[in-house]
Amino acid sequence: MGIFSTAGLFLAVLLCNGIFLQSCLGSGSIPAITCIEQERQALLKFKRSLNDTTRRLSSWTGEDCCNWKGIQCDGNTSHVVKLELVRLDPFAARIEANEVNPSLLELNGRVPHHLGNVSNLMVLDLNCIDMLFSIGDLTGEISAFPLLTIDDFTWVSRLSSLQYLDASGMNLSRALNLNVMLNMLPSLTELRLVLDLSSNDLNSSFPLYLENLKSLEHLNLGFNSLTDVVGLSRLLLTQCTLKLLDFTFSGLKGQMSRSYGNLSGCAVYNLEMLILSDNPFISGNLPDWLGQFKRLKYLDLSGNSFSGSIPQSLGTLSALEVLCIIGNQLNGTIPVSLGQLSSLKILDIGHNQLTGTIPLSLGQLSNLKLLDLSSNHLEGVLTEANFANLTILERLNIDSNLLTLKVISDWMPPFQVTSLRMGSCKIGTSALRVLDLSKNKLFGNLPRYKGWGALSSLQVMRLSSNKLSGILPSSIGNFTSLGWLQLNNNSFNGELPSTLRNCTSLIVLDLGENRFSGSIPTWIGDLSLSLQVLRLHKNMFNDNIPSQLCQMSGLQIMDFGNNLLTGPIPRCLGNLSAMILDESGYGKGYNPRWSGTSMMQVIKGRELEFTRWALVILANIDLSGNNLVGSIPKEITNLSGLSGLNLSNNNLTGKIPEKIGGLKSLESLDFSKNQLSGIIPQSISGLNFLSLLNLSYNNLSGRIPTGTSSKLFPHLVTLAK
Repeated sequence: MGIFSTAGLFLAVLLCNGIFLQSCLGSGSIPAITCIEQERQALLKFKRSLNDTTRRLSSWTGEDCCNWKGIQCDGNTSHVVKLELVRLDPFAARIEANEVNPSLLELNGRVPHHLGNVSNLMVLDLNCIDMLFSIGDLTGEISAFPLLTIDDFTWVSRLSSLQYLDASGMNLSRALNLNVMLNMLPSLTELRLVLDLSSNDLNSSFPLYLENLKSLEHLNLGFNSLTDVVGLSRLLLTQCTLKLLDFTFSGLKGQMSRSYGNLSGCAVYNLEMLILSDNPFISGNLPDWLGQFKRLKYLDLSGNSFSGSIPQSLGTLSALEVLCIIGNQLNGTIPVSLGQLSSLKILDIGHNQLTGTIPLSLGQLSNLKLLDLSSNHLEGVLTEANFANLTILERLNIDSNLLTLKVISDWMPPFQVTSLRMGSCKIGTSALRVLDLSKNKLFGNLPRYKGWGALSSLQVMRLSSNKLSGILPSSIGNFTSLGWLQLNNNSFNGELPSTLRNCTSLIVLDLGENRFSGSIPTWIGDLSLSLQVLRLHKNMFNDNIPSQLCQMSGLQIMDFGNNLLTGPIPRCLGNLSAMILDESGYGKGYNPRWSGTSMMQVIKGRELEFTRWALVILANIDLSGNNLVGSIPKEITNLSGLSGLNLSNNNLTGKIPEKIGGLKSLESLDFSKNQLSGIIPQSISGLNFLSLLNLSYNNLSGRIPTGTSSKLFPHLVTLAK
């Protein structure tokens, strides 16, 4: 670790990221002036001491240094008042310095004298995270960065106009006169002593001399090794001007004073942001005097060891927008007064030991976007009233409690959440019929608890087009009345749980666009009496298509496209009676629940969305994009009600079945990209509804059949090879 004198400190100023030395006199436009020769020579000597491989200082030539890039001179005195190197080219390699060059002392005589005479200097930024003194690329842990040591802070005291001081990344442990020097800065409003003026080795009890900085507005002492939390309490109660206080991970220990005394005589406290997170050795009760900071907008007390109850006084902070007390040891009930925080956007009090019920008053927080009450011991029943005015809620987490959700069957939540976590929450209504949370931004796993079984009357579950993941829990089989299960377009994985066979009322099972794997289970055949739509499109299912599927007499959509299926196409698919026209011309019966159903199907070479009646009358088989082998079974030509048949992108061989014309309702036929051979059967010309025929990339031969629809063939046939 290097020890820097004042000259070394000035080099730090020059090399830090976002180096910023600026006088208010030099902040305006710069007239055509010539810089002071002594300072020009000093800058040239400084340039020669650097290894500037990217030539960021290439403009440093000529007589007038005030026109050099990164240099700004005072319009009245011609002195250099601003040097900014890193921002010349933020994408260029860093400038390396191999030694501290004494030429820096020639800037206006001596560095301390020069800086001390810049009496109007308002900003001094010594944040050196991006500084490089031959230590390589700083892409690793920040702990690998060697802090620069400052042993003399005397010169800073002469900057009487200084308002902003950032000594982040500096080791001030040897600056014995730091407290005296800081107290001589009457205009200081923002002080940062870490990787921002914090991560400084301030190893001591609380620096009480900060109480004398009466103009201080922002104080960041995070990532230090302070110990005395009582000193923090005193600072909070004696600094009327303080607006921001950040003591994140600062090593504070002990209990905050519970009693309130207006020690400073402040008529009003200006504090707007208090961050006291990640200090696990702070314990005891939350002090009641926190309610005195009426302008407070942001309060973060997370990751500590506070115990006792949440003070009722927090409910008087009418300006509060963020209240985060997650990860403590708080107990007791949630104060009803928190429902008075009308400006609150984030309420996070999860991972504590809170008990009792959730106050109805929280449902009145109309500006709330995040509500996290997870991992407590809360109990009771949640009804519509608990969510009455949460109209813009985006994230709700009530996981790991003892709660019961009981709402009316046709209740529509007033919000559209992007994250919903309700693990271990029992569903207390038996009247709920439809659960539709599709097209949100829900993420995470479906809960594995048995509470799903309480939804004994649930008929429709639509969770499609979210970001859900993980395996399907076995508890999904408790929905014995379920008719519609649409989990498509998520990231579920693993094999299908065998308990799903208990859902014997299923009409639609759409698991497409996920990452399910393993064999298509044979037990799906147990759903033979009800299932009309089986969509497994774009997953990772492998092995053969089980013959048990042929028992599904009601099946009219079988979409297994884009999987890893192997083996032959089962001949018994010709027995799928719902794909055979009956006297009415339709196979499926209509159910009112179809009104909210939509589904993507590849028909006529395009992926189309089918809804309601269009979906009810559609009959389609899509086995494309697999590794199927063998011939096309002739039995499949029995399916006279079939609208689409797509067997493309497989390894099928043999001839096209001679009776392909038996598919009387066919509108789309795609056998492309296989290894089919022989002639195109004459019967294909009798498919009067056909609007797409793709037989390309096979080994077919002979003439294109002529017949009733032959005049359309030039427009609908693709035979390229």
